[in-house]
Amino acid sequence: MKAEGRRQKAEGGENQKAETGNQKCPSDLSRRFLVSGFWFLVSTPLLLSAFCFLILQCSAHPRDQREHLEFWALGSEGELVAKLIPEFERRNPAIHVVIQQIPWNAAHEKLLTAYVGEATPDVSLMGNTWMPEFVAIRALDDLGALAASPTVKQDDYFPGVWATNVVGGTLYGIPWYVDTRVLFYRSDILAAVGFPHGPRTWAEWRQAMTRIHEQGRCKWAILIPTNEYEPMTVLALSAHSTLLTPDGTRGAFAQPQFADAFNFYVSFFSNGFAPKVSNSQIANLYQQFAQGDFAMYITGPWNVGEFRRRLPPEMQDKWATAPLPAHDAGEPTGISMAGGGSLVVFRASKHKAAARKLIEFLSEPAQQVRFYELTGDLPARRSAWLSPVLANDTRFLAFRVQFERVAPLPKVPEWEQIATAIYDRGEAAARGTVTPSVALTQLDARADELLEKRRWMLTRSHGLSVARSRGGDFAHTQMGVADAALTPRAWRILTGSRGGDFAHTQIEVADAALTPRAFSPRGFLRGEKVPKADEGGAYAVCAIYRRSEIAPSSACRHLLPRKNPRGRRALDVREWQEVQHRETAQPRDRATAIRDRETAQ
Repeated sequence: MKAEGRRQKAEGGENQKAETGNQKCPSDLSRRFLVSGFWFLVSTPLLLSAFCFLILQCSAHPRDQREHLEFWALGSEGELVAKLIPEFERRNPAIHVVIQQIPWNAAHEKLLTAYVGEATPDVSLMGNTWMPEFVAIRALDDLGALAASPTVKQDDYFPGVWATNVVGGTLYGIPWYVDTRVLFYRSDILAAVGFPHGPRTWAEWRQAMTRIHEQGRCKWAILIPTNEYEPMTVLALSAHSTLLTPDGTRGAFAQPQFADAFNFYVSFFSNGFAPKVSNSQIANLYQQFAQGDFAMYITGPWNVGEFRRRLPPEMQDKWATAPLPAHDAGEPTGISMAGGGSLVVFRASKHKAAARKLIEFLSEPAQQVRFYELTGDLPARRSAWLSPVLANDTRFLAFRVQFERVAPLPKVPEWEQIATAIYDRGEAAARGTVTPSVALTQLDARADELLEKRRWMLTRSHGLSVARSRGGDFAHTQMGVADAALTPRAWRILTGSRGGDFAHTQIEVADAALTPRAFSPRGFLRGEKVPKADEGGAYAVCAIYRRSEIAPSSACRHLLPRKNPRGRRALDVREWQEVQHRETAQPRDRATAIRDRETAQ
């Protein structure tokens, strides 16, 4: 009890002290109020000043309201073209060009990746040999309107170079700079054997090499690396070979024109005029040229600058360039390949008007000359070659002449693979592994193999050319050839059908194989409404994928009933593949195979 009383008394005393300590005298409260008020009065003007300062800063740096144009430039051009852009932006103050520099060795993959990811630039530089591939996937915009522009004048461009940008009759690019192959030669050695200006025909070329070889003027008359397809290709073009058949579906290498060029090429090695070496086996090209290891070499304009830099001073007046020798005396020169880079606008660009303005600006002759001075890239326009900086350069005169006689390479996406096969079989024949006739047969077989898919697509989509087909309006207006695979029977029926009814009423589902890419970019598989004229093609896709693992979109659920209109169940993906495999083995019995398959179900 006493302990409890002491505890309560102690707690009571502590509570009393706490209450006393918590009390504030009036003077303390007044003092704190005055201090707070003082700091409020002092800090308010400072806060207001800071706020005003921020407003002034924001107004001094307004948001960039210009139209941003994304331009992908490849290689060193990406760095140097930036020096031309300030003048363009001065003329077009509402446009701001954003340049992205991409290495050439990564450019092709990056452009394809950008297309798949729907992240393409507005404008891009593109190698001429890539054009058919990007046209095939419908990545590029039609630039036909620029051909009539007062700035871009088609007749001021070299015809063969312009043609590289035309695919299927449509213009997809504007040449920016050009290159080709000509003959570099030791002028002192060629003069000693009777050809001071270089050989003019194949006959003179053979004669010059024979004299050099017999007189021992050089170790080798000519250097042609066996792992390059370009020398053999320009010989074939000079012999008027088309390389592929006119429709681009098979090789034309066993035909007389290419065979003539191929045999001429192989004779360089069999006669001892050229060493059987690849690029990797050449120690120092420029040193070997200077010391007389070889007298001639087929190469491009970039080597003009390299020869000037790398050859010793005493050699600078002992080398020259010449157009390729003509196949016969009735022609001014041989025919070389049209190379270089072109400016393209991607179909997905939201700034197409600004993109065309940039292309027009970079196409001006004055800008092309300036670009040549910065990069060494040769202008694509004839008028730019009138500039003294080019007209007075004797080493580039051969290129100017040759550009009037260049031809585009075959406009098929598979060309680069075919080009690899060309030098592969050429090297085999040069080294004596196979005979020229066998090499040509193998080359045709390889080209036919690479072009098999192209033949398949063209064969099954030939109905796209039926302009009067109403039921095929979808294919005519929205789809590329690669997106449509209808059997001949289906197209015959289609020519008499109307609107989108063909798949519902007259053509069996298995006769229409339309790829998902034909629809997905336009939102079909995301449920967007399908136009009436497209319902036939949409139905075919829905039917094929109905029982696959891909869940049908709302559009498919709207279009696709439980059974197709003919009362037969739609084929699923596995069954469709089986039918395709059977049709491949027996192409003429496809309709029968399909009917048998559905009847069995």
